[in-house]
Amino acid sequence: MYHIRLLFLFILYLFVVLFPAASTGYATASNQDTQHSIADIQMLFNEGNFYFQENNYREALQRYNQIEAAGFSSGPLFLNMALAHNRLDEPGLALFYFREASSFSNVRSEAVEGSEYISERLFQRFGEIPLLNTWQWRHYLIFKAGTTPFLIITLVLFNLIFLGWAAQWFYPVWRTRLRYMVLFAFLALLPFTAVTYWLWTANDRLGYGQIVQENISLRESPGLQSRVLLEVTPGFRFMKDEITSEEHPGYLKVELSNGMSGWIPAESARMFSRY
Repeated sequence: MYHIRLLFLFILYLFVVLFPAASTGYATASNQDTQHSIADIQMLFNEGNFYFQENNYREALQRYNQIEAAGFSSGPLFLNMALAHNRLDEPGLALFYFREASSFSNVRSEAVEGSEYISERLFQRFGEIPLLNTWQWRHYLIFKAGTTPFLIITLVLFNLIFLGWAAQWFYPVWRTRLRYMVLFAFLALLPFTAVTYWLWTANDRLGYGQIVQENISLRESPGLQSRVLLEVTPGFRFMKDEITSEEHPGYLKVELSNGMSGWIPAESARMFSRY
């Protein structure tokens, strides 16, 4: 009887825990054809650096933009783009690329220093950019932490519930303690499952970007005739609703870092490729 119970629990564990987990793996894209070879990209980067050293920043940015458009990215590329935009007195774009570069460890210190310098320039010109604490926490959970740690904790709690329930068959003396353990794990499982589901849906729906142009209005609805809610300055960060934005080409549905929501022209902003 003992062996039959053990076999039954093992089969049940496989079907309930392991098999569903195996089916949730992420598919990885196959190798895709790129428009430019690595040699072409390096040649463009060298040309851009040459024009940068010659103080011809527009020509340098033309090469750097071609590299970015081809799907290649690196810390030195984004750092050079930030420096070029800064020399051209385009602080919004400079700050955007400094922030992009800060996600690469090999140029992080220079990028953070550049971000602080540009942020100070923008502060002197436009004033302080508000940052709501709740917005900051949501941004961290969605774009920094992600679903992985919460999913792992959820699976661990689920396993504790299953194993605690099963152990009562084999250790009846510990039945009371095991039931308390199962109850505690179940109560903890509920909020972690809810947060994991929320993060999963948010990752599919939301993007992260920044305003890069001046004289931009946050409007109540898409279109120039809509009521203006706020005049937005370069450097403002936002979370973009990808699904709603697709319904109105040329505009983005955003929630700014100060908590206000509305619509902005798509050409006034850039979306971060790395979080």
